[in-house]
Amino acid sequence: RWQPQCHPRAVQVGDICWVLSELGESCESACGGSSRANILLTMERASSSKVVDCITDQEGLGVRHEMRDHMDESCPGVFLLTESIERWHCYPQFSPSRFPAVFRAPCACYPPPPPPSTPPPHLPPPDPPDHPPPKPPPSCPPPFPPPSPPPPSPPPICPPLPPQPSPPPPSQPLPSP
Repeated sequence: RWQPQCHPRAVQVGDICWVLSELGESCESACGGSSRANILLTMERASSSKVVDCITDQEGLGVRHEMRDHMDESCPGVFLLTESIERWHCYPQFSPSRFPAVFRAPCACYPPPPPPSTPPPHLPPPDPPDHPPPKPPPSCPPPFPPPSPPPPSPPPICPPLPPQPSPPPPSQPLPSP
């Protein structure tokens, strides 16, 4: 099975290739063309701490954790790195396609297409058989009939209760004198 491979500038987080754009470079350019940039996914997941951590490691950036605003939150614009002050931040007024040249954007890129598969070599058709193919065997019934359900269990037999002692006979009143 073909596994997507990210291009050399990218880091793979899960099944997604992420590229950190150059200063002011749009995600379309960073990904290698508008058809290769996943703008919606960039807007939805670029603020993920996993993405930021992987890009930071890949790029060898010294971005400190305390300079990360709005991490793991939805960003209605684009999540950008201001490299000069080592800060990640959500900028709702910009998009992954347009932002000032002081920022770099983490961009979700579609992986390159799979390599073309090599077709199997062309083989000549097989020679016709000298005799007709054998007939398939008839379908056979199962070797044993299906088991019948077990008979219902008889009700449990309980041991009889021990006899109760009989009450003492009523006492006879004593004659009065």
